[in-house]
Amino acid sequence: MEWSEGFYDFFQVTFNSIALKENQVYRGYKLVINEDIQVEEELDDVDFNNFITSFGVKKPNGEIINIKTSNTDNLYFDKDFYNYIMSICPDTTKGAEETYYGEFDMVELMNFPALFIVEIKNNELSATMNKIEKLIDNKSVIAQYDKNSILREFILTNIQGNIKLNAVHFEVLLMNQIRDAEDELEKPDWSVPFAKYQILTLSRSLSNNMSITVRLQSNKVSKTLNSPQNSKLCRPSMTDIYFMESPQEYLKDDLVSDDNKPVSDKLDSAVTEPITFSNPKIRVGRPRKKKSNQT
Repeated sequence: MEWSEGFYDFFQVTFNSIALKENQVYRGYKLVINEDIQVEEELDDVDFNNFITSFGVKKPNGEIINIKTSNTDNLYFDKDFYNYIMSICPDTTKGAEETYYGEFDMVELMNFPALFIVEIKNNELSATMNKIEKLIDNKSVIAQYDKNSILREFILTNIQGNIKLNAVHFEVLLMNQIRDAEDELEKPDWSVPFAKYQILTLSRSLSNNMSITVRLQSNKVSKTLNSPQNSKLCRPSMTDIYFMESPQEYLKDDLVSDDNKPVSDKLDSAVTEPITFSNPKIRVGRPRKKKSNQT
């Protein structure tokens, strides 16, 4: 990995872990995180699934040195370090805010044997796919392009990785990430000359879609389910039939089998007749008291 200038002044890499260099003076220095903390998988038993792609070192004079790799690789938080920063500055992406920000005293960080974990890469296809992911799902990378240049870079990256597809597939993918400059939920009105637009990350475009079934494909499922915008979502998607009880009503006849029955029909057929009492010796109601013999 190639690191940005200034990285080795403060940090050391041991196999795949990043920690502060020993025997250094860090008084007055701050580690700055000013980037969305992303989640690769929503699994509780995965130790390294929260990551960023860059961070900063703030000098005592206020100057900030930006730290990242030349390929904008994922920098996974060590579990103990992640718990530490969450205890000081909770993740605001779970609330109304969208961007995480925190400053952490680097003197305190000397107590951690590792701050970040990086992935060791030696597979050409894996490297290509990771580069593509950064291109379409990293806010700082996307900000460097417009709709034409990002498409050109997208196609070139795939060609270099020996992935050969028609350009229209890449165009469709990026088309769904381009939104109106003033409204992330709406697509630009291309009938207007020089219509203004913005390019969202892939994950953000999924979580800001007008279809609830598309939103549920993002990795922020809990946030999607709690979003107040859900009452306004009314647009269809190709995945809607997977959430329907009777999707055959919306499909062509040759795609539907008579063996498929909705759950409600199966429940109706399972209802049995109420129990009847045909034996006259069985009495229904309260038992009658026997009359006592009078003497």
